[in-house]
Amino acid sequence: MELKTCSKCVQELSLSDFYADKTRKDGRATVCIACERSRLNSNYALYRYTNNCADCGNLITCGAKRCRQCAYKFISKQSFRLCSVDGCSNPHASKEYCSKHYKQYLRNGQILALNPRDYRPPVVEDGVAKIPLRVGAKGGYVIVDIGDAEWLSQWNWYRGYKDGYAVRTDYIGIENGKQIAGRVLMHRLIMGTPEGLEIDHKDTNRLNNRRSNLRIVTRQQNTFNRSIQSNNTSGYTGVYQRKDTKRWQAYIKCDGKRIHIGYFDTAEEAAYVYDQFCLQLFGEYARCNIL
Repeated sequence: MELKTCSKCVQELSLSDFYADKTRKDGRATVCIACERSRLNSNYALYRYTNNCADCGNLITCGAKRCRQCAYKFISKQSFRLCSVDGCSNPHASKEYCSKHYKQYLRNGQILALNPRDYRPPVVEDGVAKIPLRVGAKGGYVIVDIGDAEWLSQWNWYRGYKDGYAVRTDYIGIENGKQIAGRVLMHRLIMGTPEGLEIDHKDTNRLNNRRSNLRIVTRQQNTFNRSIQSNNTSGYTGVYQRKDTKRWQAYIKCDGKRIHIGYFDTAEEAAYVYDQFCLQLFGEYARCNIL
């Protein structure tokens, strides 16, 4: 029978008393099975019973702060605690903060004086009310009538990223058992606009939602009151300069067709004639050049 000496207890034992190890020449480990089991048992005991409960002092599993009974008592006390931030009534979550303020603490390293979703009361100035928009979404404020400011302030409004209107997010329906979120436009909410119609801002300021500045129109009527486009080079709506003759041409669009008005020597003259045609075609919805 072939014997081998254990490197731990220094005893000569048979090869069957050693674990198999293919990396060795003889195919057996250098430590016997008894010494290896003793080492594992001592490490397990050291790992499992090294911490004491923070409340009662009993030995507990390594990694835990409290034993099971003390943990239940601690959780029951925590459920009645509130966030330590002044004015916040949310239940405590971690580090004396609720879940909202704790995320803010992790993100910014401190608690901000004003959260993006916190309530900000409307401000009354010069006979109108200004409702602050949500911080972080272009900010600013929207102008409304004083009588509409109180009930509109119950929601958190923000400025749309693409269209620039004052909007809020709300659940508009249920599909496949799930709630669907959609946008609610403030100007449509104020006027109670029916389906199929639109709201026209008379001064083209999309954040001026006073009732005197809003009117219910059709899609075509809404296109009549457009502001000057960003790529306009003449400074007047419906006027541009031809490159070949260097004269100013006036034109107007109606019912999807482009109507030629004429050629003029100056841009002001072409803009004046455009205004006359605009008033005849569009009436009260016409947006003329200011001359």
